[in-house]
Amino acid sequence: MPGFQYQPNQVDRTFAATTRQEIVTAFESALASGVPNAGWTIISGGGTADVKMESQAGAPSGLKMRLRARDTGSGNSAQISVMDVTETYVSQAFFLLPGAAQNIRIVAGGYQVCALFPGDTSARKFFMCGVPYLEPFLVTYGITQSIWAHANSNSDTDVTTRNSFRTLPSLTDGGTTTAWQLFMGNAWGGNGAAIGQRLIAPAGLFTQNPNNSYGRFFVDGSAMKTPPYIAWARVTGEDDSYIMGLLWGAALISDTAPAEDPSSFDGHTWINVMVYQTASTTNRRSSLYLATN
Repeated sequence: MPGFQYQPNQVDRTFAATTRQEIVTAFESALASGVPNAGWTIISGGGTADVKMESQAGAPSGLKMRLRARDTGSGNSAQISVMDVTETYVSQAFFLLPGAAQNIRIVAGGYQVCALFPGDTSARKFFMCGVPYLEPFLVTYGITQSIWAHANSNSDTDVTTRNSFRTLPSLTDGGTTTAWQLFMGNAWGGNGAAIGQRLIAPAGLFTQNPNNSYGRFFVDGSAMKTPPYIAWARVTGEDDSYIMGLLWGAALISDTAPAEDPSSFDGHTWINVMVYQTASTTNRRSSLYLATN
């Protein structure tokens, strides 16, 4: 299994998010126009209410994606969507809700974006997307399109917190979610319990009964830190999920931790984006840390 894979131009920035436009501006600044930024390129609409940006080309795969952030001038939320670079395949809108005295924190790099509202795990407060890191054998396999995205709400008025990496390592672990994925010309997604996207790590990291510890800790009591693979079904309706590659600058840790918990390891600083989970049969005892530098 490969080690942690880091993306270039890693940024961790926090912005005011009291209006839809402030959220749009936050994405543009963090990804492309601010100092520092994640090295994305503005394709259209820089400095406006409808900006479109393109990622860097993932190394060594060359995978790229585009992200659109916009304030439509009505509704409650800013809208985020993702697409391939030809804009042949375009996701549904994902919704991020501004609020009085609220901030949005964007942890991003050249190939992957995570946006969250610190201390808030309610609906319309989380979005994540990216292209995966491909190991050399997958590059040789010839993958030229691979994009994933999801949020924790399914409409501009949704008040139910949907499954996301903010709360679970698997979007298919009961309940409903809203997600979109593209693999080699097969784009699918929407709202429902059967949408793919799950994090894969060595056996024993997650247990059906978190009260039992099946090899989650080392003998000194420290938790396992593993670079997580991301998997989803290649086409809609497929029964199995397939490993698409690794998340960038990510560590799946075999224990719970508070949201936004800071840490330092492997020569980098990190924060936990997965909300603290109590032991139960449905919530795996795990945390997802993202590198912030």
